[in-house]
Amino acid sequence: MVNNRSIYNEYERIDRPIRFGWEAFVSVTILFILTIILVTLQFIIKNHLIRTNISNDRVANQSHINSTNSFNNMVSKTKPWIECQNVIPGIDIINHGVDITKWDLFPHNYSTYQGLRTSIFEFSCDNGNYWAYANNGEQNRSLPDQVEYIQYTVCDIHNPNTINYYSLEQIKNELATNLHVADQGTFGFLSSSVLYHNLVKAIVESDQTVFVTESCVSKLNLKLNRSNATRFNQKFSKFIKTLSSSKYEDMPQMYDSFVQTFGTHFLEEATIGGSLNLQTAVDNEYFFKNSFKTVVNMVRKQFMSYINQSNIVLDNNFMSNIHNYFTYYGGQNIDLNNVQIWIENIKQKPSLLSGKLRPIDDLIDDAKTKREVQKAVKIKLARSHLNEIKLLLPMISYLSPYEVNKLKNKLNKSENIINQIGASSVDIIEKAINELYNRILYFKGLLNDSFCCYFVYNEFISFIDRSILNKYYIKFKNVSDDIVQCKWGLMRACHFEYNEKFEEENRNDDRFRDEYLRMINGESMPPYDEIRMLMRRTVNHITNQLESKFQICDIYNGQQRVLCRHCVENNVNCWYSKGLACKTERTWELIGYRGEKLNKDQQCHTIIMIPRPNSDEIDKNRQ
Repeated sequence: MVNNRSIYNEYERIDRPIRFGWEAFVSVTILFILTIILVTLQFIIKNHLIRTNISNDRVANQSHINSTNSFNNMVSKTKPWIECQNVIPGIDIINHGVDITKWDLFPHNYSTYQGLRTSIFEFSCDNGNYWAYANNGEQNRSLPDQVEYIQYTVCDIHNPNTINYYSLEQIKNELATNLHVADQGTFGFLSSSVLYHNLVKAIVESDQTVFVTESCVSKLNLKLNRSNATRFNQKFSKFIKTLSSSKYEDMPQMYDSFVQTFGTHFLEEATIGGSLNLQTAVDNEYFFKNSFKTVVNMVRKQFMSYINQSNIVLDNNFMSNIHNYFTYYGGQNIDLNNVQIWIENIKQKPSLLSGKLRPIDDLIDDAKTKREVQKAVKIKLARSHLNEIKLLLPMISYLSPYEVNKLKNKLNKSENIINQIGASSVDIIEKAINELYNRILYFKGLLNDSFCCYFVYNEFISFIDRSILNKYYIKFKNVSDDIVQCKWGLMRACHFEYNEKFEEENRNDDRFRDEYLRMINGESMPPYDEIRMLMRRTVNHITNQLESKFQICDIYNGQQRVLCRHCVENNVNCWYSKGLACKTERTWELIGYRGEKLNKDQQCHTIIMIPRPNSDEIDKNRQ
């Protein structure tokens, strides 16, 4: 007999699972369809809100994009990362690292800019911001979320700015102030910059004073939004992850590679655009003979001649005493006969003009990695600084080859110390520095801002100043001694009443001599302005002395040739006895002998030849 209950129960065991699976499938399908509908609606609503939230003010010449609150910042990190399309040309400069040792003194096209390194973070356009140069139908450009502030300015090309560079430290200090890094010092600053070395060569080797005249044409100021600059590029992130597991001593090559790749700083603010630049090196002989205002006016006048070539006439004497380097930044090839075309092209191809820098370790959160990167940057600056000194040494080798060779040896020892830092302890480094200099302050940390390099650099700058001073002093002394001998012989020969004035001029010469010896032999060098003033006074003094000499006598074959003006004018017979000549009752007036031919009626019967006194006689006379 068949048990119906058993059959029913068996049916239930089989049927229920089948019925449950079919219901689940239907339910999942419905949920999936609803999910697709909701996601589609959310996407449509989101795009609609983004389009409606774009304000017309975003197309104005100035835009401020400020983050609202921390909640919005948190949300933005979870948003999809929308890459930027059709951004403002040149704006991507602000996401690159900068090598401060190669920063050019002047603006440079960022595509070939030697101090610009690899990009650090990526741009995003999640907020859908746009910007255009003006409300005149120009194309709207995507404005990355990482740009907090943007402002466009048109400059007056006919109102240039002129700066006078007269020392190495002045160049570095001025640029450090402009880049907002003066508090970090100028150690290693510009040390590998090509244009900086050109200036140094003009100042140190060529005995010239450098003027830089620059006229801004247009500029676009940018400011980085640090709170949105959170997505580092893959290469930067990989480097940081690798460095976080070791110290500089363990992986010096990796740390050095990081600094070489991404630089020592990054741009917190940047100014891009176009400008004209004229570097003028003026010979010091011309510069000292003219007032500062006169030289500046001539330099600016010359700058304007590049723009308005037909309307400006330049002084031939000025042009024969200068060397120029004219260049433009931004745009493409410039035609000075049609500058307007170049100006309009700047927007499409702007150059980096200036910026505000921050140390690259500011982007690193981990304290240990930050400290080791700081160390790597300091070593980078130290090596660059030593290379700068090495490049400068040949420029002054003619002044004192022996002293230069001694300094080279010190530089090589300092370089060896820096190269051994990664594998050395603090004690070894301190011992090596003490061996080199025999006087060093105790310092903390591994590198101590490369104290050895600071010391050598200060010694080097002092050596340059002393060498230049010594060069001027030798020139002064040679002319002074020559004039003294001439005037002394003249006094003995012709002009007794010249004795008092002669003694006064000797005292002036002695004051010059004492001032030079004080500066050259002093323990520390005086301010450069004081040195510069002494050089200017020396050139004027020598010029006056030479002119005075030509009015009095002329050195010829080791003797003075003296000709008395009174004798020539009055046709008085010239005579001499024991060194006296042309004696009359009138005050003696003298004329220089320049080899000119005199008329027969004017010529003196005798032109006396007086032996030059030796050095002992001069010193005795001075006393």
